[in-house]
Amino acid sequence: MNITVTGRHVSVTESMREYAKEKIQKLEKFAPGLIIDAHVIMDVEKYRQNVEVTLKGKTFTIHAKEETGDMYSSIDILISKLEKKLRSIKEKLQNHHKKSTKEAETILHVLPQSKKKDSAGETTITVKSEKLDGKPLFLEDAILKLQESHSSFLVFVNAETNRVNVIHKITESEIGVIETP
Repeated sequence: MNITVTGRHVSVTESMREYAKEKIQKLEKFAPGLIIDAHVIMDVEKYRQNVEVTLKGKTFTIHAKEETGDMYSSIDILISKLEKKLRSIKEKLQNHHKKSTKEAETILHVLPQSKKKDSAGETTITVKSEKLDGKPLFLEDAILKLQESHSSFLVFVNAETNRVNVIHKITESEIGVIETP
């Protein structure tokens, strides 16, 4: 990570520079490998001590600013703000990644062959729900699993396209594939 510390209307002392660099480097533990560049600007206007930080990553840019009466406390408060932002960005990236590779849970509804009449004389249909393993499978593995089972169809997540597919037995030697868009 490249860290640049500059001063506006103030000469940045070596201790201020090292303090800011040390705090920025600690942000790396919240988002390892995500931060590429960090630019810290320290500014003094009368009795106000301003610190601005711009963090640049591959897919994001964060700009934060803090103003207090002390430069070091401005840095500390700003770092805590940046920690929260980086955590949320990291969570978003992880959640987005999980969506594309997570195992989906599929619910299968099977309608019975016969209809039943209740005490009021109305026809009711009972729906049986079954949770299926949504572990991604390749088409060949899904076909083998279908042939081993007693079922006439199999719902699965295609490992190549990451979409829900259904394969069904047409005859003993023919199998149909239904792909979702």
